[in-house]
Amino acid sequence: MTSTLYSLIEGRDLVPTRIDDPVAAGLTDWFGKYLVEHENSQYPTTFRSLLTDIIPHKTWVPFAVGDGTYLNYKPENANIPRDLRFVVVATPTSPSTTNPRGWPEDAIVADVNHVQPQAFKKGMPTLFIVGSTAFDSETVFLQMASWEPTSGNLNFYQVSTPSTPSPQ
Repeated sequence: MTSTLYSLIEGRDLVPTRIDDPVAAGLTDWFGKYLVEHENSQYPTTFRSLLTDIIPHKTWVPFAVGDGTYLNYKPENANIPRDLRFVVVATPTSPSTTNPRGWPEDAIVADVNHVQPQAFKKGMPTLFIVGSTAFDSETVFLQMASWEPTSGNLNFYQVSTPSTPSPQ
């Protein structure tokens, strides 16, 4: 599936505009550079492909977040969605961490004690990724904020298909 890039700058743009040239659009953050350096057919379209094929192994840590899961169930709030989401923090240019004692040798997740102090350090790009538990779906949302430490810009990216509305 080919991916189309769109830009929307809050406070300036009323609707997303198509990006035909990522270089001209000034995408200088870590993920923006990835988009510039790769054909759009190589862009990740699933959570799994982003984590296993794009972001270097042992530079990211996952966390589970429950949307609405801590609300006590009552008939009046039965319609509130209760979803599990995954949030990933990554420092993709940091040196890969070694596996903590007891972890399998083929683990691709980093040690949180390494990633946490690296995040937002001077010169350290930092990514925040939010995705659903449907790791291989090309139709559920996948969002990323990519921090560029030199300029301090935080660029937001979202994978979505025409048939999938953005999450509210």
